Amino acid sequence: MWNMEIKKKYRFGHTVFCVITPVPLDEDPQLAPFAVGDEVAHHHVFRVVPAEDTVSFSEGELYHTSVRNGDETLIYVKDTQRLKGYALSLLLSHHKAYDILIERHALVLHASYVVRDGRALLFSAPSGTGKSTQAHFWAEERDCPVVNEDRVILFEEGGVWYAAGCWAMGGARITSNVTLPVDTLVLLSQGNENQVSPVRPSEALRRLIPQCAFTSQNRAMRQRVISVLCDLIPGIRVVSYACINHPSSVAYLENELWKK
Repeated sequence: MWNMEIKKKYRFGHTVFCVITPVPLDEDPQLAPFAVGDEVAHHHVFRVVPAEDTVSFSEGELYHTSVRNGDETLIYVKDTQRLKGYALSLLLSHHKAYDILIERHALVLHASYVVRDGRALLFSAPSGTGKSTQAHFWAEERDCPVVNEDRVILFEEGGVWYAAGCWAMGGARITSNVTLPVDTLVLLSQGNENQVSPVRPSEALRRLIPQCAFTSQNRAMRQRVISVLCDLIPGIRVVSYACINHPSSVAYLENELWKK
């Protein structure tokens, strides 16, 4: 059963991941929109291999552990039967795909992503603040498509910052393969009235660091995250928006940002 090699490739922004498994797995709907052909060059390989007796698993690792080797991550699987029902998108999240994007000067940001006039409008905030609600207000009030209500990949190319869809998604299970230039990143909070205000770079950095997804909890990774944010923040428009939980927040923000 382990003599097969099933190869699939997925593009997220400017990065292509190649996932190789020894058995065919069910199609993962979270990854399907991002699939590309085998002829597309990849940047990193996630290779699933059977665990030999010499591979040690940490306590709590029931199914797999991984070892990074340059541009390849070996994922050792302990229980091949359970692998069959495991989502490939979880393999990416659990085995440092976020960190690999950061190494490529990109970020996975906890934010909702809607399309307005061919550009990305992003709402970032801690869970429970209302970023998903704001995204759906824009969909209902302005017919703006929701690309993802929970995560967005941000990367720079040719001096322009882009937002791309992400395999991770929120409770509504919405994600699309849409990559667009960033118009505005809104740092959202709840308020008694709608109020948009400028935000200093240092304040934007402080608020955005906790919203960045990364697995390696070490000083080097945190410094990489800060480095990407220090390039991102001056490269796009970032505003602070304290708002009420009401559709009228759409018209207010629209007027403040685009003077409609």
